[in-house]
Amino acid sequence: MGMCMKNGTIVLVFLAMQFLMNLNSFGDEKEALKKENKIHREMVDKLRKQVATLENVKELLNQENDDLKNTNGKLKANIGSLGKEIRILKGEKFAELTPEQRMKNSLKIIIPRFRMNDTMSVILKKLEDMSPHFDPDQVGIKIRNEIPKDNKKEFNFDFENMPVGEIIRYLCIASGRKYEIGQSVVVVVK
Repeated sequence: MGMCMKNGTIVLVFLAMQFLMNLNSFGDEKEALKKENKIHREMVDKLRKQVATLENVKELLNQENDDLKNTNGKLKANIGSLGKEIRILKGEKFAELTPEQRMKNSLKIIIPRFRMNDTMSVILKKLEDMSPHFDPDQVGIKIRNEIPKDNKKEFNFDFENMPVGEIIRYLCIASGRKYEIGQSVVVVVK
C-alpha cells in the first residue's frame, strides 16, 4: 500500500506538474494573444488615420476642382468682356455690326480643342454649343443641320486652335457634305 501511495503520489505530482505547465503555457498563449491583439488594434488605428488622411486629401482636391471651375468661368467671362472692349476701342460696337459682319466674326472664333467621335449631327450640335464659350461677344455660331437623322456613320475629329469656319469646312469635306453661309446661320446640306 505504501508503494501504491507512493506511486499514486508520483502520478498525482506528475499530473499536477503537467497541469501547472499547461497553465503556464496557457498564460504564455494568453500573453501572446494580448500582444497580437494590441498589434491588430494599432494596425486598425493606423488604417483609420490613413483613411481619414485620404478623405481629407479627397476633400481638398474637390475644393481645388471647384475653385478651378470657378476660375475657368471667370476667365471665359473676362475673355468675352475683353473682346467687347477691344471692339469698342477699335470703334466697333457689337450692336452696330451687320448680320454679315457678325457671321464673319463668328466663323473666326478659335476653338482651343475640339475632339469628337460621333455622328455628324451630334458633332455639329456640339460645335454650335461650344462656340459661345470662346466667342468674345458670347454669341457663338448658329448651325442648321439638314443631314438626315437616320445617318448613323460616325466620324472622329481632333482639332486644335482652329477657327469654327475651318472646322465646319473640314467636317463637310470628311462627310461629303456642302455648307452655305447665310446672314445669321451656317446651313449644312446633303
